[in-house]
Amino acid sequence: MTQEKPQDGCCDAAAPLSDKTVVQPGKSALIKRLARIEGQVRGISGMVEADRYCVDILTQVAAVKSALDAVSMQLLENHMKGCVARAMHQGDATGMVTELIDVVKKKCAEPRRRKGVRMKTPLAVLLSLVSALATAGPIPFEVYIKLHKGMSEAELVSQAGAPDYSSNGPTVKTKDANAVVETSTRTLSWLANDEVPYTTTVTLSNGVVMDISRDKKL
Repeated sequence: MTQEKPQDGCCDAAAPLSDKTVVQPGKSALIKRLARIEGQVRGISGMVEADRYCVDILTQVAAVKSALDAVSMQLLENHMKGCVARAMHQGDATGMVTELIDVVKKKCAEPRRRKGVRMKTPLAVLLSLVSALATAGPIPFEVYIKLHKGMSEAELVSQAGAPDYSSNGPTVKTKDANAVVETSTRTLSWLANDEVPYTTTVTLSNGVVMDISRDKKL
């Protein structure tokens, strides 16, 4: 019997963890990004072999880490929009969310600390995003007053939870003296309910909060 091919962005939730399969949206683009990272790692090996200056090597290592973080964020977005969204629609997302939290917790088991304060590593931000997904809803006043212009989308969602709706605005290109600058806008909305009768709307520009509004449900 031929097994049905999984839909884009949706895991085969009935299979054991090690046997799950998924067709990644934008699979070819992800493979290209990983190939570039593989080339960067080979380049770092060559730099060590050639006795290059330490700081030059560390700069390339940092670039690889940043690139891997970007891949992680893309995979997480695909998983949430596909696998987790489908499970939520079917009313059975608890196991999938718990599974993802457990995976991320393993990576955050020994967070870096500075003067006793827990630092926000990229994986810690991912953990906050996943946790927020399970508790999304209208934004309570005590959370709303902590939101501010200039915070990143990751920080916003980690505090406010996943929005009910999101929409992307047009990308505007402008020229300065040296290059073409692209500006993309995005609007996120948290809808009111009977307990919290306020709808909160946040506008972001290039992933940074630019405006926050709050309207009472009539």
